[in-house]
Amino acid sequence: MKRKISLTSELVNAQTLVMYELERFTDYIRSVDPELNPSEAIKITAFTLHQLPALFQENPELLESLKDITRRTKLKRGRRDRH
Repeated sequence: MKRKISLTSELVNAQTLVMYELERFTDYIRSVDPELNPSEAIKITAFTLHQLPALFQENPELLESLKDITRRTKLKRGRRDRH
């Protein structure tokens, strides 16, 4: 069961950042093939996101990089919480 997440300004900012980056990635996909219409590019973006876990599992260096980012993020959060 999913736990309920309260909507904080930090969460809203994070969601806004994700939407911005998804839009940039969709634009990139359209730059690869300019004949794609917007809905096709969005579907390819979704497909790519769906495939990312397998990509990380198949590429240990990428997975370690992701783990490093998560560690640094938690450390930063810990420092912020102490202040």
